[in-house]
Amino acid sequence: MGGGVDIGQEACLVYAPTMQTPPAAYLTITRFAGDGDQLLEEYERQADVMSGVGRTHGMLLHAGAKTDDGFLVLNLWPSKD
Repeated sequence: MGGGVDIGQEACLVYAPTMQTPPAAYLTITRFAGDGDQLLEEYERQADVMSGVGRTHGMLLHAGAKTDDGFLVLNLWPSKD
């Protein structure tokens, strides 16, 4: 369940069962500073485990992307709870 996403950087869409988002959705954004290539490699090694955890907790979308100064992770949840 994955596919590429072109946002001007390398990106990997790990899990997105539906693009219909409920109105009370909650987005988390996490930035990791460091070597973007190294962080991307580590992210890809952990992607299957993390997407499995996300599915069991109701995650709507999870995406990661290499940035100029590290790595960015987005998680979209049905609610803050």
